[in-house]
Amino acid sequence: MKHQPPESAASGDASYGEGSFKKQKTTVLAEAFKINRSVTALDLACNNIGDEVAKALAGALKTNRSVTALDLRWSKIGAEGAKALAGALKTNRSVTALNLEHNNIGDEGAKQLRSVIACINKQRQKEREQLQSAIALILLDHGSQESASPFHKLPLEMIHLIIRLLLPFMSIKPLALRL
Repeated sequence: MKHQPPESAASGDASYGEGSFKKQKTTVLAEAFKINRSVTALDLACNNIGDEVAKALAGALKTNRSVTALDLRWSKIGAEGAKALAGALKTNRSVTALNLEHNNIGDEGAKQLRSVIACINKQRQKEREQLQSAIALILLDHGSQESASPFHKLPLEMIHLIIRLLLPFMSIKPLALRL
């Protein structure tokens, strides 16, 4: 669904209209996300949440492990909110999509987000490569009689189980940012 800012947003009105969250309700929502284990996408686009609620969401993202997509377009988030979100992304491993289009995060907020996301994506790429190497090593060592690795002594069924457990981690995704 494509979000468009209501006419009141262009006029500088404090509220984006009927679909707006009040800051109090959105802060309560952010607190709920600290313990959430089932919701994977949060769309708060076109809501007047601002930096205060963005910071509360950032706090929730530090512990939340289920949210993969966060849409905060047209949310009146400034540099402080962007910096808080960037800080949360340093520890959050689940978010793969963050949309902050049409906010006022400024050059400093954008710079900080891009820097953090570049580090995250570099780390995720390294993790994918390490998993690929580990799986290759397990497969190679299993048939070798001279290997010092413990894998060559495991039954083939156990090797298959280990590989099946590792494969989901091969889909570690880079984090996409839209500004």
